[in-house]
Order: sequence, then C-alpha cells, then structure tokens
Amino acid sequence: MNPPPQLHTHPFDIERAVHLDYSGNPAIRALQEESLAHIAVQDLLESRLRADPDLDICSTLPIPPASSIMSDPVNFATAM
Repeated sequence: MNPPPQLHTHPFDIERAVHLDYSGNPAIRALQEESLAHIAVQDLLESRLRADPDLDICSTLPIPPASSIMSDPVNFATAM
C-alpha cells in the first residue's frame, strides 16, 4: 500500500526552497513552489501596507494572477 500524499509543506522544505534548494520529489517541489508564492504574496501585501497604511486590504486589490506569481515566485515581490 502506498503512503498518503503529503498535503502540507514541512518548514525544513520551505527553508530549503527559500535558498533555491528544491526537492527531487516532484510533489514536494510543487509544495515548495506554492510556499514561495505564498511568501511572495505576503511580502507584496506588506509592502503595499507600508506604502499606504490606510489601504483596506479587505477590498479588491489589483494583485496579478497566481500564474504570474508561480512562474517566478522568488523574484515576484521585488518586481512589484
């Protein structure tokens, strides 16, 4: 019987991804890339809040589609 798929990213794997040290396992690598995209979006939101403290983050923000974040999650936040 096969083990169940990994449904979350372990902190160690996230830290490795931050340093561009991805897993050879495609499923874990996909989770690492997703984690980097989450970090990039969080950085983007925080930088916008620093620039405009009165910004209502619950309103609709012009955030690019996830595909553009996922295509280059490491550099996304700095490009905005």
